[in-house]
Amino acid sequence: MEYLFIFLFGGFLMTLIKYLADNIDPDYAGIIAAFPVAIISTLFIQKNKLSSYLISYIRSIFILFLSGIVYYLFIIHNYSKHYSLFSTLFIWLTINIIYVLYLK
Repeated sequence: MEYLFIFLFGGFLMTLIKYLADNIDPDYAGIIAAFPVAIISTLFIQKNKLSSYLISYIRSIFILFLSGIVYYLFIIHNYSKHYSLFSTLFIWLTINIIYVLYLK
């Protein structure tokens, strides 16, 4: 039941972001997209693993911030949305994998 709640909450957030971006104002969608789900998810993490989780979260936020800048640069230099997105996700994933496999 716990996983169903988490799944439905995530689906609700994605739907809300799409709706706001298409029908209201993309600025509101950006605020919801930055909703700190990872901080709220600490309710489901065991206390003895919480410190490690939060350090990982902070590192991930930094990598995400850098990825956001890369994505923005792709977009303003008129790369296609799909190319920009997949390239940025590839860079984000590569940095995270390198960290987990070699730097941790």
